[in-house]
Formats: sequence, C-alpha cells, structure tokens
Amino acid sequence: MNILVFNLAIDSKDSALSFTTDWLNEIAKKYETVFVITLRGDMKNTSKNVKTFKLYNEVKNKPLAIIRFYYYLFMILFNHKISRCFCHMNPLFLVLTFGILKILKIKTILWYTHPALTFKLLIATLITDKVVSASQFSFPIKTNKLIPIGHGIDSSRLNQSFENKNYKYISVVGRISEVKNIDLIIRAYSKLKKKKYKLIIIGDTITREDSNYKKELVKIISETNIQKFVEFKESLKRYELSKFYNNSFCLVSATKFGSFDKVVLEAMICGTITLSNNIAFKDLYSPFERYCIFEYNNEIDLTEKLKKLIELDPKKLSNIKKALYDNTITNHSLTTINSRLESIFRLI
Repeated sequence: MNILVFNLAIDSKDSALSFTTDWLNEIAKKYETVFVITLRGDMKNTSKNVKTFKLYNEVKNKPLAIIRFYYYLFMILFNHKISRCFCHMNPLFLVLTFGILKILKIKTILWYTHPALTFKLLIATLITDKVVSASQFSFPIKTNKLIPIGHGIDSSRLNQSFENKNYKYISVVGRISEVKNIDLIIRAYSKLKKKKYKLIIIGDTITREDSNYKKELVKIISETNIQKFVEFKESLKRYELSKFYNNSFCLVSATKFGSFDKVVLEAMICGTITLSNNIAFKDLYSPFERYCIFEYNNEIDLTEKLKKLIELDPKKLSNIKKALYDNTITNHSLTTINSRLESIFRLI
C-alpha cells in the first residue's frame, strides 16, 4: 500500500519543521512507498521508501512551483496505486487538487494544528474526508470531520532527567512574538521575591513586529530592574533543547489560547515541569493541574503558581514530573502515530 503526503518542508535544520523527517520515517514503516510533495526537501535522513518531490530549488519561483506541483501529482497518481493521502499543515496543496483525490476514491486526512483561520483552510476542510488535530482546541473550524489525536513526538531523541538538583533556569522557548505573551511571564517573574532561578528566553524574532516586541521586553526587564536575572538566547534545533529543559526547574508557556504548543510536551518528556494557561493541557496535567495551569493573562496567578512550585518538597515535584511524563508519552508519542492515523483511515 502506498500513501501520498503533502507537507511544507523536509528540513532537519529547520527548528520548527525538523520533526517532519521523523514523522515520514515512522509512517514509512507501514507503507510500501511514501510519496511526498513538499515546498522544499532534503532526503539525506529519510528512509529509502520515502520519495520526495520538492517544488522550490534555490530560487522560489511560485508560478514554476505550481507547474511542478501538478506534474508531480499526476505523475504519482497515474504511475502508482495510491490509496491514501495525508496532508500535514499544508491545506493549499489539498485545495490545488480540486477534489481529484475524492474522484479517485483516495482516502484523505488533513492534519492542522494552528489557531489561524484562512480561506484555503475552509476549502481544504470541505475537500478532505477527515481532519485531525492535536486537540479539540487547536483547529479553528467547527466541523464534525475533526478528530483530536495528539502530537507525534520522538521521545527517543529527548534526554529525560527527573532528579536534577542543580537547576539554573525558568525557561521560555519559542519564537519571540506578541502571541507568546512573554511580557506577562517577565512581569510575573519580576514579582518573585527570591530569584532562585534565572529566566532564560530561547527564540528568534522573525518579523519587524517581533523585533519591536523584543524591544518592549527589554524595556520591561529594565523597568523592573531584573537585567541580571534574565537571559536571551537564539533558537536551537528542537532536540538540542533537551539540555536546557534538563537544566530548567520549569518551563512557562503563556501562548494565547488555541495553540497546543509542542514545546510544552517536549519539555515534559524531558522530565521538566511546565506551566501553561492553555486548558487544552488539562488532561495531561491531571491530577496536578492546580499546580500547572494558571489563569490566562493573569500575571499574579502565574507568580503564585511559580512560588508554590518552587516551595514544594522534592518528592512532590518528582511525582508531578513523573505524571506529566507518563501522560505525554501515552498520548503524544511518535511510536503510536501510525496506529492513531490508521484508526482514522478506517473510519473513511
């Protein structure tokens, strides 16, 4: 059995999309051949039965990319028996098929985990047979096609550490942008009377708005007189972050509601306690959600949660770490992604 995959990129050097290589290699274990149409691709680390067709070379030529898309699509469909299509975070490619896959009775699943609602996503949702997302809160359209199935994280590439007694940081990881609400985290941290751990912010700015937002953060740090307690660090590859998670007492995520942030999951797999304002994590935090979920846009509540965690005895902290780890592995491990997708394909 063969499968057609649409995605954005196969790039082990891309801090945001490097995981797609792991996904494809895991999916390849189930199928004879995985045909991938992607914007940009690097086959160096993919399995032998993963065949990649990239639309961009050194120069991004959009008209040429569209021509290539249809050439590759029809070449694959007419020369190989394709029974399934998995579209990962790239609704445009599904829209460009104009329903051809449905006419050919190819079962199609769209994976999309992001709060942004676009016209192409609306059309792709109409075309696809089923939609899967990390949680019921991470897909912006109400549809009976949606089935939450969690993430697919390769835990084998993350270093677990549950007993570190020499923590250095409270970590914030991800792109530095207003949607991340890092200013709230800084203000909450500044209210801690004892700065037992340094606040480290790991991430890059991408847009001009991001750069302006970072300037605002630096201003807040200066105004609250915590310069010596706060450090900025450029983004790292996903699996290079393990050492920072291992050296972090906790990770804090204040991303606006609607995003099921993988950073939070990866930190928990590393044995790091996380705090989030996203109730989508409630089940993963059970039975310790009272320690790990803070009220959205409430810096005072976050300060109190941080203070409470810091004051907990080591045994209680260890119990929280173990629960978060177990819950995340059960629901978001890469090793179960095929079985979860298979259960959806069988419904079509």
